[in-house]
Amino acid sequence: MARILVVDDDGDILKLAKAVLAHENHEVFVASDAMQAMDILNHQSLDLLVSDANMPHYSGFELVQTLKRDPQFVDLPVAMLTGLRERKDIEKAIKVGVDDYIVKPIDPMIFIQKIDLILRKNPPKEHPKIHLDPDAENSYGKVQVDMQILSISEVEIQIETGANYPLGKTLELSCAFFSKDLGEEPPLMKVSHKDSLENHQWRYTLTYLGARESYLQKVRKWIFTHGSSTRKVS
Repeated sequence: MARILVVDDDGDILKLAKAVLAHENHEVFVASDAMQAMDILNHQSLDLLVSDANMPHYSGFELVQTLKRDPQFVDLPVAMLTGLRERKDIEKAIKVGVDDYIVKPIDPMIFIQKIDLILRKNPPKEHPKIHLDPDAENSYGKVQVDMQILSISEVEIQIETGANYPLGKTLELSCAFFSKDLGEEPPLMKVSHKDSLENHQWRYTLTYLGARESYLQKVRKWIFTHGSSTRKVS
């Protein structure tokens, strides 16, 4: 298994490449531009970079040139992913230090063959990992994500966030609306409906699990006071 970063400003390309690589048990990171890519590269130990050639602000060629000038990344294998097919473009990619050249649109079989070839020549580093017992006390924790409350009623809340939760997932929300506007901590909530939005965002409908009457009373009062149950809150 290798740790691979895929960089492309086309979200569909990122989804396809990630799915194909993950199916081969690789750990995949994605970035939509060179700046995001550099941020990931500076915080993760990676075995391979797969970069689009033409991207806004900084091209894939410029990204590779920057990496090859840095001793930290000079030996990092790179595959150029692009729709450019001219000989001069291939020669340019090779000149900046690219190990292979993958032409779009992605053919999953050819894509994996080229990735495997690069990794055979440049074996992935050891990335130590241990799996914790899911029932152990030291494996429990919480992940905080940004979200916005879109609407609230006596039976449900609608939120928008970049986190992808499955239907039936139990969530515990915390934000200024509950602590300041309602003055009441919310009950646990269950994901009852979800919609996929643009820019990797999700809209969820959450239903209450065992809501206290004091909480429901404050929700009713807030709705009546503000005159609309569809007003955005955050």
